Amino acid sequence: MAKAQKQETAETIAAQDILNKSNDTNQNLPHSLDKAETAAYISDVVLQLRNMAKSADLKFLVYFLEMAFQEAFSQSIGRGKD
Repeated sequence: MAKAQKQETAETIAAQDILNKSNDTNQNLPHSLDKAETAAYISDVVLQLRNMAKSADLKFLVYFLEMAFQEAFSQSIGRGKD
């Protein structure tokens, strides 16, 4: 039990480190895009991730990535919520 808790804690810390690094908005991302172009770019990236997850049979992850793709795509064509 203690070993499993230590591993879970280590994974949580590692995931938090990744999230903290990804919160840096000054990364090498296209900054001159408007809202629709940004959403289109995100939908393309998320679709690639969804396809990777699908090929690895990660069904629950596929579900969430599909939802993210649908939302980003809707935003990119102007049908999303503001």
